[in-house]
Amino acid sequence: MQYGGTKEVLTATKDATGNWSVTPTGTWADGDYTLTV
Repeated sequence: MQYGGTKEVLTATKDATGNWSVTPTGTWADGDYTLTV
């Protein structure tokens, strides 16, 4: 993923119902972000 001009490799997981989630390694400041996968 890339956010705020910073690239970070994250792991996405899928639950039993097919929903995907990603948890960043640190906290993000409040604001709007555009994520690119």
